Formats: sequence, structure tokens, C-alpha cells
Amino acid sequence: MKRINQHWNRRLILGALTLTLAAGAALADTKETARAVFAKSKDAVIRVTAILKVEVAGRNSSSEDVEVSGTIIGDDGLAVVSASAINPVAAIVDAAGEERVSSKPKVELTQIKYRLADGTEVPARLVFKDKDLDLAYLVPDLKEGETAPKFTSLEVKEGPKAHELDDVISLARLSKSMNHAPSVAIGQIVAIVTKPRTIYDFALNGTPATGTPMFTATGELLGFAMKHHEDGTVSLAALKAMAAGAGEIIILPADEVAGLVDQARKAAAKKEVKPAVEEKPAKEAPAKDK
Repeated sequence: MKRINQHWNRRLILGALTLTLAAGAALADTKETARAVFAKSKDAVIRVTAILKVEVAGRNSSSEDVEVSGTIIGDDGLAVVSASAINPVAAIVDAAGEERVSSKPKVELTQIKYRLADGTEVPARLVFKDKDLDLAYLVPDLKEGETAPKFTSLEVKEGPKAHELDDVISLARLSKSMNHAPSVAIGQIVAIVTKPRTIYDFALNGTPATGTPMFTATGELLGFAMKHHEDGTVSLAALKAMAAGAGEIIILPADEVAGLVDQARKAAAKKEVKPAVEEKPAKEAPAKDK
């Protein structure tokens, strides 16, 4: 009996060791992939700054600086950010519902700028948003004659499917206080929600940032980190939490983002290009005395 127990103990130890080695090898593979994804795509992740102006009853009551992460998804500089992150006041008003807002404020985003990986600042504008998906699309807002910088971008298309406990790779760019350094982290899918649409809940070794890309362990673009809020009118406590920046960050699949790109580009094309110098009407020549 003792020999049998020793035999089974050895088998259990060998089995556990095999699983540990396999898990370690898988993690090592994911780390190598993460390093490759980071080297290739980190410059596509940018910081976006804006000034948020809020008017109540026709008066300019407040002005706030906003800085969020975003991702360039087109060679022309088309970028995606979290709609509620770049315009939190509008998100709170929308969540509150018309009946709970006595005097609906006018919210305007002004002086939007990209801050690229090399520090270059590019003026931009908001062209399209889908508040249900928490998506906002931006484009460069260049004057006529200005040359756009060369953008590093991600190709966004229908992505792969993910499963619970799959490893995911997150790219981000830190805030001004951290010198806007690029960052990379590895996490795991912890749940899959399929209704009303598929989203992935995940846990990350670090703090997730909205508007940033998420990749699979094989380096494919899975989706983007966005905020997920309750549908419909929410409670006062939930509104206060939103005002404090709360909201669960999930992965929105890449196909949801890709599906709205054409609409965003059509919306962007409707605006006329601004002239580099404001044209003034020519002065009439003084009449000559006859």
C-alpha cells in the first residue's frame, strides 16, 4: 500500500509540475507577443486634450481641461476615444434623462488636440459619436495648406473571438505627470456578456485606460477598452459615481468600432476645410476725381 501511495504521489507531483511548466511557457509566450505588439503599435496610442465648456441658461458657467487616451485607426489620422471620458458632462446629462435636468446645459468641446508619441500636437475635432457604445471619433482639423504629420495607425476590422481566461494585452499611454510614457500590460478575460451585444469583462495587471487597444495572446486586435454604463435613466448615486469617473471598463470588440468608421468619415467630410489665413474683403479703390 505504501508503494502504491508513493507511486500516485509521484504521478500527482509530476502532473502538477507539468501543468506549472506549461503555464509558465504560455505566459512566457504571451510576454514575448506583448513585447512585439508594444514595439509595433505603441505609437498608435496617443493622448487627447480638450477644453470642455458648459453653459447653463445661456451663461458660460464653467470650463474644464480634459485629457484622455485615444488610438489612431486610420492613416489619415482618424482616432477613437471614449465618448464619456472626453465629454463626461454630456454623458451624465444623457444618463440622467430629460425629466431630471431642470435646465439642460449646453456642452461644447473646444480646442481638441492630439498629442502624438513624439510630442507633436495636432488640432482635431469631434465628428461622430455613439453614446451607447461609448465611442467618439476624431479627425485632424488642419487649415488649408497645412501638411498632416505621418500617423502610426492600427488596422481595425472584424476581430477574433475570445473566451474566458484567455490572456489579453493592453497598450496605453500615461498622463502628463508620467511624461506620456507608453505602457503595456497583460490581463485575462473574466466574463463574456452577449446581450444586448457582446462585450468582454477583463482583469488587468495595472489600471486600464479607456480608448486604448486590446490584443489577444497571439497579437491580433481584439477590441478597445471603453466604459460600460447602465442603460436608461440611472439612480442619483450612479450619477454621482459617473461624475467621479466611475464606470466599469470593458473591451468593446473591434468589429463594433470598424462598423462605424464609414459613418465617421462621411460626417468628417461634410465640414469645409478652414483657410490658413482668414480672407478679408478687398477694399474698394477710392474714386478718382473727374
